Amino acid sequence: MRKKIIFKSCFYALTTIVFAWALFLSVFACSTSAAVIDLSASSTDLSVGDSFSFYLTVSGLSAAPYDSLSAFDLDILFDETVFSLLNFGFSDVASGVNQLDWPEAHSFPFDGDVLNAGSGVLDVYGISGNSASVLDANQADAFDFLVLSFSAISESQESFISVKLNDPNLLFLDSDWGDLNVSFSSSRTSFRISDQTPIPEPSSLLLLFSGLGFALVFRRFGNSLLRKGVK
Repeated sequence: MRKKIIFKSCFYALTTIVFAWALFLSVFACSTSAAVIDLSASSTDLSVGDSFSFYLTVSGLSAAPYDSLSAFDLDILFDETVFSLLNFGFSDVASGVNQLDWPEAHSFPFDGDVLNAGSGVLDVYGISGNSASVLDANQADAFDFLVLSFSAISESQESFISVKLNDPNLLFLDSDWGDLNVSFSSSRTSFRISDQTPIPEPSSLLLLFSGLGFALVFRRFGNSLLRKGVK
């Protein structure tokens, strides 16, 4: 009888341990799921001379410890004969805030830049100076971490702006300065640039024809009226 009681106690204890371990693994798996990097643009159907914004967005972060973005380093590829870089920024468009740069005593400011490496390669990096606790408490779960502004300078049926996935220096760090697990929803965005002259709107055509009509009337009767005035 005593052996049965001991066996039951051991069985229940072992079952509790296995259940607790399974629960821990499921929570850990959820907290370490990959963040997603997405590429998008304000417009992809352009005319020569148009300017547009290109966004890099991270989503899938959480309030779990160290599940925040603290640094990144990547290369952006584009065709220099089709696009020209105008400017750049690191603030999230929706909030207007750089999500890697929060007020904190004794922290160093955010450091980031977009460097033209030549041959259509932009070397982009950003490093937060905040502590893990401040990033984890304040950083949104999804935000733009890079915004590039380009101008379309020549016609193209299809041209791409992309992230160089085989870059050996491609890097995303969490708030504990470990590797942040990320995946890309897509690594490039396609654009079409036309060289079409805009067709005038009907109101513009009406003004044009009314102006031409006035010029013809003046040409026909203006000289005779001027001569009568001189007499």
